[in-house]
Amino acid sequence: MTQPLAIAVVGYGLIGRRHAAIIQQLPELHLCAVVEAASAARKDAATLGVPVFEDIETMLAEIEPQGAVVATPTPAHPEQCLALIAANIPTLVEKPIAVTSLEAAAITSAAQQADVPLLVGHHRRYNGMVRAAKQVITSGAIGELRAVQSTCWFYKPDYYFEVAPWRTKHGAGPISVNLVHDVEQERVTKIDIADSASADQPYSELCHGSIRSSEVSGR
Repeated sequence: MTQPLAIAVVGYGLIGRRHAAIIQQLPELHLCAVVEAASAARKDAATLGVPVFEDIETMLAEIEPQGAVVATPTPAHPEQCLALIAANIPTLVEKPIAVTSLEAAAITSAAQQADVPLLVGHHRRYNGMVRAAKQVITSGAIGELRAVQSTCWFYKPDYYFEVAPWRTKHGAGPISVNLVHDVEQERVTKIDIADSASADQPYSELCHGSIRSSEVSGR
């Protein structure tokens, strides 16, 4: 019988707890460790019955995960992802991958050079509606696309920010947290938007797109 894959969760906040709970529910996976910098969250993680560490380096000195999930606030992603990649650990990092394009490039380049699998957690690509849209578009059922308009507006109540204070700080906001979903959906449905196309493609053959993404809050 195949042994479950040992997975570590880095960050035991709102999203990290969901990852840990799902890992413990799946027989093919084994939650082998949790890494969390905040002492209060480490106490919560201790109830899971797995080793809990303050940082990745301390964990790696004792445990060798077969994979890791990075679910910390975005500004922490580069350092943590690079540490995991350097240890040859396949990594799933929550979106957005980083705050800046330079940081994102550093992470992806390190993974490519080390030949370590790296995946960004764009979960909407697995949504049934997105999969159905991709099938319709790629099958040619609606013909060749010439334009696409995407709108995604959310009302964010106060508790959305209260349960995850990092959402009000540097590295968060509607562009990095929500707009990335819309861009990813157009990429996964194979829509070639003019602004991101290569220079050798005739402009008339491109699909022209508009994406509107907004967060409305009572704050």
